[in-house]
Amino acid sequence: MAHLISLFHSPIYPTIMKKSSRKSLMLRETFWSLIAITRDRSRNPLEQTDQLRKRLRDLSREEILGFDYWLQDALRRSYRADWWATAYVALGGCSDDAFEAFRGWVISRGRAIFEAALEDPDVLIYELSRLQSWADAELPEMRAIAWRAFKEKTGGDYPEAARRFDEALRHYEPDEIAYPDLHFPWKAQMPESLQRICPRVFAHFYHQPLAG
Repeated sequence: MAHLISLFHSPIYPTIMKKSSRKSLMLRETFWSLIAITRDRSRNPLEQTDQLRKRLRDLSREEILGFDYWLQDALRRSYRADWWATAYVALGGCSDDAFEAFRGWVISRGRAIFEAALEDPDVLIYELSRLQSWADAELPEMRAIAWRAFKEKTGGDYPEAARRFDEALRHYEPDEIAYPDLHFPWKAQMPESLQRICPRVFAHFYHQPLAG
């Protein structure tokens, strides 16, 4: 079947798409399938993001936006104090940027690990204990992967590509939910508060974190 002309070129596109959410552009299962396929065919997470970007680039612009919806959804769902405590212990400290990169790395490990960690982030010990350094548990490239694929798909330099991406997003109802204000039940100066949250990660990394 011939490829359908992108809805972006349709004169009725703004009227139709402003009534819909980006979540309708890609199934959640498809998002996680792309993560799994590229993880299994890559030697490391950085190579995985490269493969993932290339796969996204071959999809439609609408599908790239749909992928970005589920990615941002996963980043918001994992923005939690107990995840931050786990990252803090494993990495030997964790800034805002490092925490976002940490969550990107967890997402890259796949749906089963991500959802298990939503139940209890201490299960990340099984992935973290395989790593050699803090850089292995941070993947900042993940957050912008859809934007980079969109840029390659549509062409153009940064300012023009950024304008196209923002314009494409405006065709949809806002999906973004504000990140919650976190209330931390732990303090860096109180190791026992960290230990209560992630006892296995604490036992393995507190005295010898990945940063060390």
